Amino acid sequence: MFHLIHNTDLEVTFDMSGVSDHIPTVAFDIFVKWTMPSQELNLNVKECWFDCEKFDDFEVAVRQLISKDNGSIILHDLSNNPVISLTKSGEVLITEMYFQDTLDRGSFTLNTKSRSIELSEIRDKLGAFDKWW
Repeated sequence: MFHLIHNTDLEVTFDMSGVSDHIPTVAFDIFVKWTMPSQELNLNVKECWFDCEKFDDFEVAVRQLISKDNGSIILHDLSNNPVISLTKSGEVLITEMYFQDTLDRGSFTLNTKSRSIELSEIRDKLGAFDKWW
């Protein structure tokens, strides 16, 4: 388990819940906690599957985004649905988390702002994650 994002407002934790060697994929339970001045929101996504190569590509994209003034990157699940996007605009980092019911009954998008310096922390946490592939 690792905290992808952990600041005073937003905490995003990835906990590995499954793997497949046949098509190199990994599943995570994703826990999101968003703290607002007078409220708190907690969301859990169970077994969100990712292609291992795409997960590695996201890590590389985070590294590249750090050196740019502006840009955005998206991590997609195995069904090519967006899960998290990071958009950098100067010193601002916009994080969007997408939640969609697998039966297509509804969806939810969380949009938060923080400082772009957090991209370095995200890079470090992705790099420190012990990948089996």
